[in-house]
Amino acid sequence: MTRFRQAGHRQGFALLEVLIALTLVALALLFVLQLLLFDVRAQSRLAAQQEVLEILEGMVESVRVGSMLATTTTFEHAELMLLLDRPTRPLTVEMTVLPHPTVPDLFELRLVAHYQAGREPQRRELETRLWRPF
Repeated sequence: MTRFRQAGHRQGFALLEVLIALTLVALALLFVLQLLLFDVRAQSRLAAQQEVLEILEGMVESVRVGSMLATTTTFEHAELMLLLDRPTRPLTVEMTVLPHPTVPDLFELRLVAHYQAGREPQRRELETRLWRPF
């Protein structure tokens, strides 16, 4: 009788082990899924940041070669699409042009982009100096 009871107890213990193992596997899969979702969000945020940085660099080059007027202004999304001649994510760019305090004909150009990446508002700045940007 004790031998039968030990065998039944052992089978129940095996079932408990299987349930614990399945629970651990499910938790591990949820952890991996969460990491994958985080990676997708991070890639999206980096792609947005790269796109905005390329737009800002293009605007600096346009000012440098004289195809864009160097004045302190704010560009809304529709204006940027016309200037760049391509669709972009919704963003606003503030351009500030100030004369350098000590060097004549040297100007400080500052571009600040405000955009959305995922659910969070983002801000990206680019500063440089230009000789006679007009």
